[in-house]
Amino acid sequence: MEKFKEQIKEDIKLIQENWTRVDKNYEKPEYAFNHWILENIYNVDDELIPCYITEYKDKGIDCFVHYEHDKELYIIQNKYYDNETSLDRKEISDFLNTPISILKSNKYKRSKELQTIFNEAIEDSKYKIFFHFYITNEKTNSDAETLFKNFNTNHQTKKKAQIIGEIFNLQKISEKYYGKNYKENVTFKYTINTKNSSTRLQILPKEYKLSGMSEA
Repeated sequence: MEKFKEQIKEDIKLIQENWTRVDKNYEKPEYAFNHWILENIYNVDDELIPCYITEYKDKGIDCFVHYEHDKELYIIQNKYYDNETSLDRKEISDFLNTPISILKSNKYKRSKELQTIFNEAIEDSKYKIFFHFYITNEKTNSDAETLFKNFNTNHQTKKKAQIIGEIFNLQKISEKYYGKNYKENVTFKYTINTKNSSTRLQILPKEYKLSGMSEA
């Protein structure tokens, strides 16, 4: 993971070089990390990214992403930490309680766009609203996982949008970055019936030059 962490650092330096002249907040690596997340994890267009960063007096929200066509809204908190900084339980608790409380009461002032999107999404049972928390080390623990599990349980409803919270440490960020969308191997079994029970079926793509097939 150390190699991946170094890659993030190098990427952030490039982001700072390109964007600090536009916004002085980019001088802070933790702010530039918001840009990195939106660009590399959510594939937001580079020029649009500043519109979705809400940090500072943000009520626990660093940035957000809205995929209207897919009916998905992502509310994001990022912690750009060194390898030794531990995650405070209160930081997670604040993120899981304050933003949703403010948004539900229609009092989120940092981004009128986010508030408008949330107001429409929360009433739509087809919508999914994700609360994603990123931390750039391996200091998450079972207590953090429990907080997110309880959050998900407490916000289950069939009549309104599905609300889902998840925490991503450096390992999980790496998996999302490189496109790993599964955790376990899938076993697939299928029976092919032959005309005679004693018939042996062989598929030999190399011998017969059959492209796009696996041996069986």
